[in-house]
Amino acid sequence: MKRFLPLILALFLLLPLPCFAEEEIPALYPIRENDLWGYMNRAGETVIEPQWDWAEAFNGDTAIVVTAGDEYEFGTGLIRRDGSFAVPTEYAAIKFCGSFYLIRDKMSYTEALFGWYDTASGFFQEPVYVDVDHESTDSNLIFAVWSKDGDRYFGVQAAFFNRDSGMPAISIEYSGWSGFFSGFHDGYALWMKATDDGFTGSLIDTRGNAVVFPDGIYPIDAVCEGLVCVSDGTLYGLARPDGNVILYPCYDSVNPAYEGRVFFTKDGKTGILDTEGNVVLPPVLDIDPENIFPDNDKNAFFHNGYALLHLRDGNFGYSYVFMDRDGNTVFSMPIQTDGSASFAICSHAMGNGLVWYSLTKVSNNGERASAYGLLRLSKDGCEYLTEPMFEEISVPDSGFGNFSEGLSPVKLNGSWGYIDETAQWVIPPQYDDASSFRDGLALVEKDGKLMYIDHSGAVVWKER
Repeated sequence: MKRFLPLILALFLLLPLPCFAEEEIPALYPIRENDLWGYMNRAGETVIEPQWDWAEAFNGDTAIVVTAGDEYEFGTGLIRRDGSFAVPTEYAAIKFCGSFYLIRDKMSYTEALFGWYDTASGFFQEPVYVDVDHESTDSNLIFAVWSKDGDRYFGVQAAFFNRDSGMPAISIEYSGWSGFFSGFHDGYALWMKATDDGFTGSLIDTRGNAVVFPDGIYPIDAVCEGLVCVSDGTLYGLARPDGNVILYPCYDSVNPAYEGRVFFTKDGKTGILDTEGNVVLPPVLDIDPENIFPDNDKNAFFHNGYALLHLRDGNFGYSYVFMDRDGNTVFSMPIQTDGSASFAICSHAMGNGLVWYSLTKVSNNGERASAYGLLRLSKDGCEYLTEPMFEEISVPDSGFGNFSEGLSPVKLNGSWGYIDETAQWVIPPQYDDASSFRDGLALVEKDGKLMYIDHSGAVVWKER
C-alpha cells in the first residue's frame, strides 16, 4: 500500500513499535531529498542532512538508518539525534523491541549471529550469539545462546545477561531443542524443559531462584497480568507467580489472562474466567481452534474490552462474534453470507470500540472486489458508521490497527484522505499515498513528491 516506502522494508523483521518516553523529546521526522534520507524538526527545518538510502522514525534518542549496497545487501545501523552513530551501518538488520534493538549480522538465519543495543544505557553488544530473545522487554535481563564446539543447535550454552553491560547474570542449563525460555514478564521467566513424557516447566525470578509450586503442578506459560497457567500433566488451572495456586487444574485448557479475563475449555466448549478463577461465562462457546482471529497461538483474548472469536455455526459455517468482558455477545455475523459475497472482520476492537470490516463481491467472471467500512461496538450492540465504501484502509497484518491521533488514512475513488473516529472526513481524499499520523504530522505522497501535513492538512514540508 505504501508505494513511497522502499522494498528494503520487507527485509526487516517487524515494524518498529511505539516508544513511550518518560519526558517529551522534540520529534524528528525522516525526509527524502534526491533519493537520500535525513531528518527534519517539527517546523520543517532540516536538522540531519539526507545521506542514507532509508531512514526510519526515531524511537526516543535513536533511529534505524540503512545504506544500500549490491542486490539484497544492506548496511543497517543506528544514529543518535545529533546524527552520530550509536551502531555503525555494518549489519544486516536491526529491529526495535521496545527498550532495546535486536541486531543481526547476516541475512542468512542459519549463519547469523545476534547482539543488541540497550536504549537506556547506550550499551552495544556486538553480534556474537546464535540467538537472542527479543521478547525480553520488561526486565534488564536478556536471554542469549552461544555456540559450543561449532554446533548452533545442540552444542550450545545459555544465560541471562545484564542488558546494559553484557555481563552474565543467571547461568542456564540449556541444550538446544531440549527446552526453551521465555523472556522476563512481570519479573519472572518461564523455563520449559524436555522430559521423556513431553515438557515440564518452572518459573525463575530475576535472581535465578525457582518458584516452588505444590507437588505435581508446574507452569506452562509466561506470567501475564499477575497470573500463570499451570498443569498437573493432564488438566490446567491458574496460579500466582509466587507459587500460590488459585485454581487447581480442572480444565482441558487455560489461556493467558488479558484485560482481567481468561478463556478456558471443558469438554470441547469454551468459557471465561476472571483473575480469581471464578466463572464469568460457563463453557458454552463452540470455538473452532483453527479459526480464532488472528492466529495468535490459537489463543482467544480480550483487546480494548472485546474478544473477537470465530464460533462454529452448524456443521460447516462460522460466525464472527465480538464478546464483552461479561460474556455478552455484542456483534455476530456469518463469515460467508452467500455465494457471491463474503463478509469479514479486518481488525480487533480499537479505541472507542471501532472495528474495520470488509465486504468482498465476486463477479460472474470470478473477479473479486473488496470494499471496507467502519463499525462501532458498545454494550448496546453494534453501529455501522459507514457502509463498505473505502478501497483501502491502513491496518497492520496483526489486526491491532488503530486511529493514530484520532485520524486514519483511507482510500476513496483512487485517492487517500483522513477520517476521524466518527467516520467523517477531516482531510478530503487528495493524495496518491498516505501514512498514519505520528507526533502531529503524517507523511503523504502527491504527484511523486513526499510531503508532511498537519491535522488540518496544511503542508509543513515538501520534497523538492
